[in-house]
Formats: sequence, C-alpha cells, structure tokens
Amino acid sequence: MNPVRTASRGFAVTVALAGALCAGCPAPATPDGGDAATDATVSPDASADGGVDPRDIARLTRACATLLSCSEEPSNSRVGSCVDVLRLLADTSLSFVNPQVVSGYLRLVSCADTAADCRSFRRCVALDHGAAWCSAHAGHRCDGTTVVDCATSGTPTWATAAFDCATVGQQCRETANDALCTTGVACTANEERCDGDRLLRCRTGSFQSSTECGQWPGGGACLSVSVDGGVTTARCAPGPAGRPLCTGASPYCVGDRLRGCLEVGLPEIEFDCAASGARCERPDGGTARCAPAVSECGAGVPDRCEGATLMTCVDGRWRAIPCASVWRSRCAVVGTTARCTD
Repeated sequence: MNPVRTASRGFAVTVALAGALCAGCPAPATPDGGDAATDATVSPDASADGGVDPRDIARLTRACATLLSCSEEPSNSRVGSCVDVLRLLADTSLSFVNPQVVSGYLRLVSCADTAADCRSFRRCVALDHGAAWCSAHAGHRCDGTTVVDCATSGTPTWATAAFDCATVGQQCRETANDALCTTGVACTANEERCDGDRLLRCRTGSFQSSTECGQWPGGGACLSVSVDGGVTTARCAPGPAGRPLCTGASPYCVGDRLRGCLEVGLPEIEFDCAASGARCERPDGGTARCAPAVSECGAGVPDRCEGATLMTCVDGRWRAIPCASVWRSRCAVVGTTARCTD
C-alpha cells in the first residue's frame, strides 16, 4: 500500500520518469498493522507536510529505513529507491500531482523525525486512525475534514493513509464508492478547467476538487492544453514558464540538468542532477539520465547487512543506517534485500 492513494495519472508518470534518474524507483510501501509494544508518544499535529530539503540525504535515508522496517507487509523495496521517490517529490516542479500524494509522502519524513517507535510512527502517518477506527470505517471514509483510507478486508489495522482536506482549504465528502477532498460543489458532468491558477476537476456523480497549481514544490500555473493530441482540457503545468512544450522526445541533458516530458503539450520538466551530486549523461544509444558522480555501488544493488547496521546504496555511495536508530535490534535479509528487524 502507499501512504496516499496514487491513482492520479500525474503520480504514475512521476514514478515512470524517475527511471531516468535511478535504476528502479518504486513507490515506498506504507506501514500498517498494530504494534502493541507501547502507546504513541507523538501527536499527529507533529507531522508537518513540508520543509523537506531534497539534499538532506541522511534525513531521507533514515525516513525510508523507518518506513520499510516498520511495515508489516513483505517488501523487496530498497531504501535507496524510496529515497529517490521522496527526493523527487521534495525537489521537482510536480505541481500537477495531487497534493495528497505530495504531502502524504513528505509527511513520512516528519513522522520518522518525531516518532519514538514504530507504533507512534504509524499513528503519525495515519493521523491517529488506528485499528478500532478502521474496524468501524472500512474503505475510504471521512472523519470530519480528513480523508481516511482503511483496508476493506482482513483484520483491521492502522489506516494506510490519511489527509486533512482543511490544509488545502477544502472539505471531505463521501460518494457511493469513495471519499475525497472537495469544494463541496456537486458535479453533473466530467470537466477539467482553470479558475485563475486553480485547477477544477469534476467527475459525474461526484464532487468538484480544486488544486492550487502554484502551491506545490517548484510552483506552476493552470493551463488549457491539448494533452497527448486529444481534446483541450486543463492541467497544472510545471514551473517556471518558458520551457519548450513536450513533443514526446526522449529525456535529454542541458548541462547537468535533465529535461523530460510528462505529457505531450505540457512544458518540459527539469531535474537538477548536480543538486544530488550527480551529472547528466546520455550513454551511447541510451536514454539521458542522472548518473552518480561516485561508483562505490551500482544502481539497484540490494541493501545488505553489516552486523546490526543496514547498508544501502544512494547516489553510488554506500550509506550506513544503525538499526537501533529505527527502533530495531538487528539487520537481516528479508526476501531479496536486507531490512532492520527484531
């Protein structure tokens, strides 16, 4: 599961484009399951959604190690792959992405900073919606202004995601099959349009959602465009303005900046490879990518153990995570990669 629902097209494109920056960057799994060891010691209010510096690799690495070690779902995800996804969401002009996706992922970092154990980490991520709440509210439901996602079957556990719609000036409303952040306006037709720099979306039988295109990392604007050669619609376009419109061409380098295409008809998006100590290169016959400046380890190499320390490869360099720092007593190989565990 993901910390927020990732059905939005923008997020899927983001993860696909991430392949140009790293070898395999799957979305990290969200923690779930109850942990009876201790009561939570962290208020959900401690989980601020912003303030994540994409250059703070040590912080992102620990957050991802916490996420994977506290998850009860089997996973072969690498800590380094999780770091790549978090860095993308913190660093790039992803104003087209559902704000729930961005803030949900970045909140993981703050929760890892402030939690005292896995239970309090889960509580922070779920905004205090545990197994008791999910037992009575399976699926996607509203709790006041908060959208809460709980499993629809099996033993109730902590919510897999929670987002307070009030943080983006909206309310939570339930439909027959869903719950969403909305302006409260009922929709009678499918529509996507701009209202200044707000993107308004409607789906028949649902409620209108609103996204401030300039609010998220990198900024942006709402544009009326013909996406992928289809009918004219509206999109949050990445900032800053003035970049060429995407034509479907492969990613390419401009110095140590990687230019790529999200959708045909939208401005190109740009990644600063040098910000993470990498360089932009295009191997003969290959696709342009951000390549690490050092090569202690190869992209995609599994995490490994050195005693009770988890070793993970980020930007071509081995990074050490003492398992005690993520409330675990030992390091062990689980599936095809290592994980901090008890």
